[in-house]
Amino acid sequence: MTLYKLIDKVKKYNYHLDNLLINVPRKNYYNITYIKNISNEIIQYLIIYSYSKNSEYLKKSVVKVNILDYNISKLYRNKYILNKLLITSINDLREIYYLLYKLSW
Repeated sequence: MTLYKLIDKVKKYNYHLDNLLINVPRKNYYNITYIKNISNEIIQYLIIYSYSKNSEYLKKSVVKVNILDYNISKLYRNKYILNKLLITSINDLREIYYLLYKLSW
């Protein structure tokens, strides 16, 4: 049950991510695509895990969540996103990370 809840949270986060990245300038387009690819890979790893039950995919998704967290904070340091948006995004990532941790144990 928690796996499907986790997949749903990640999907909702991806929808939120599009609104978060709307103010990033065109010159940093590679950052936007990189962040979107990371978030899509998280969903991909979770769906593969749901079929195979191989814990390696959970570890990969934990790593991707941490990379996503770092890249979003980097956007904040470059002043592309606001503090309030950063806080909501980090809180959502923290919930995803907690569910991943709960699922892996």
